[in-house]
Amino acid sequence: LYDKDPSNNQLNIARLLAYLGNAYRNLGKVETARNFLEKSLKMHREYFPEKYTNISQILGYLGLIHWILGDYQKAKNLEEEAY
Repeated sequence: LYDKDPSNNQLNIARLLAYLGNAYRNLGKVETARNFLEKSLKMHREYFPEKYTNISQILGYLGLIHWILGDYQKAKNLEEEAY
């Protein structure tokens, strides 16, 4: 659905992907969560400045995902990038 949206409402789509990622994380579907968060991050970086607040939030969410998956170095790197 989000891939086919012809509107210029990219911010809302990117936010929705982040919300879905967090919802799936809360359901224990960590890989699905990671996929949604990575797509959201890609969209944010494509359409918004690097210091945009949502980018930092998504990096933090991805850091948590990698911590849950046991990839502590990747989690640390993402957290550092977020701040």
